[in-house]
Amino acid sequence: AGVVPVLSGGLAVAVLAATVVVLTRSPAGEVTAGARGAGELFAGWLGLERAVVACVVRPVMALARALARFDDRVLDAGVHATARAAGSLARALGGPGTRARAGAGGVRGVRTSFEARLDGLVRAVARAAGRLGTLARRPQTGQVHLYFAQATVALTALTVLAVVIALLR
Repeated sequence: AGVVPVLSGGLAVAVLAATVVVLTRSPAGEVTAGARGAGELFAGWLGLERAVVACVVRPVMALARALARFDDRVLDAGVHATARAAGSLARALGGPGTRARAGAGGVRGVRTSFEARLDGLVRAVARAAGRLGTLARRPQTGQVHLYFAQATVALTALTVLAVVIALLR
């Protein structure tokens, strides 16, 4: 069972090598026009960049734009409406002297310990999200060929790990 992945990998490499030879050499041994086309094909990452742009980048960007519109039009509107309603309710329930008592200094004295803990929790979550965002931006260069290289390294490492595990069984 451990030999099958190794044989499959070897067969894949052999087929790739044979394909390159067939595409780059004529029966007489000289480089053909098809080889130049194959060279251009391989130089273009076998069309992977265009495929990723068409199948991943464009759909993800379209989804991001749609979610941004939803956020701006629905979520923000809901938050603003809730804030207006809460302000109106507070004014209605507070009576005539509420504004004077609830000035900048008065509000601080009214805060409960629950509100203080909740504010601390919100600040901690915001700091953690900021740190995670910084970490997530590090490998994002915008250069698709580096993403392909990272994926290749990861897949190679996973393949080696799978082969080692298969051989150890």
